[in-house]
Amino acid sequence: MSEKTISDREAEQLREKIAFINGHGAYRTVMTDAESACGILPRCTSPDHPAEDRESQWDVLDCCEAYPLIETWHEHIASVWVDSLYVIPALLDERDQQRKELAEARATTTAAYRERAHLVALLAAVYPAEFRENPDPDYADWPIIYVQLPTGQASWHISPNDMDLFPGVRFGTDAEWDGHTTDAKYDRIDKMTHMLHVEGGIEAVGGHRGAR
Repeated sequence: MSEKTISDREAEQLREKIAFINGHGAYRTVMTDAESACGILPRCTSPDHPAEDRESQWDVLDCCEAYPLIETWHEHIASVWVDSLYVIPALLDERDQQRKELAEARATTTAAYRERAHLVALLAAVYPAEFRENPDPDYADWPIIYVQLPTGQASWHISPNDMDLFPGVRFGTDAEWDGHTTDAKYDRIDKMTHMLHVEGGIEAVGGHRGAR
């Protein structure tokens, strides 16, 4: 189940509201004439009323009368106002940090896929290769390329951002997945690499430049 997230516009609106509320500095709960803590007021900055002295900060309306008092009926509700001025900004900062980290992770992954695609494109330029549509609807824009190596079939999902690396490979209907696993695929590649080193040359392992 996905968690609800706020949009960039909603986050910006929250920041604007917090900036407005904090226009006169940090708030505190205060006592009204009813002698019960039932409001919030910008924190008094006078040295005669230490910020850490809760009781002192409660009862200093006289020196802060120029500031707007927001009244509520209960101290706990006032405290919620106060806490939200710190909690919401912290959550927004955490959200921004997570989005930054996610963007960096995506950029790293995209670069890794691009590097892999360069190598797959090289194989596809040497051995018969064909694209097929991806049957998974969640990844329909990631086609599958099948390359027929001398040691067996190998296939990869290709990012739509990397399709420019395969100008000579066409979509077709001939290639069918032979059931190979990822381990089997790279075992076939390792065997072909060994053959190239031992027997020498692409021609020795059935290379067909330009073949499709």
